[in-house]
Amino acid sequence: MKKKNKNKRASQRTDTLIGPGSEVEGVLQCEENLRIDGRFNGSIESQGCVTIGEEAIARSNISAREVIVAGKVYGDVTAENKLTITP
Repeated sequence: MKKKNKNKRASQRTDTLIGPGSEVEGVLQCEENLRIDGRFNGSIESQGCVTIGEEAIARSNISAREVIVAGKVYGDVTAENKLTITP
């Protein structure tokens, strides 16, 4: 049971952050978790969890193990395990 909790905590950890007020454009590839709270234009590929924060705007195709969308995404989203969309 401890192992399951460890995996849950790992998916909630942020390894890479694009913070509020930041604008990034390009191709982003990462092996761990990513959180966007600013703006991103381009494509995202992650082997971890990608979280789009409440105030974030992603004009992007996203491919990841898990994707959580709380902000705005304009593009295709592919999640291997789980896709969560919050109001």
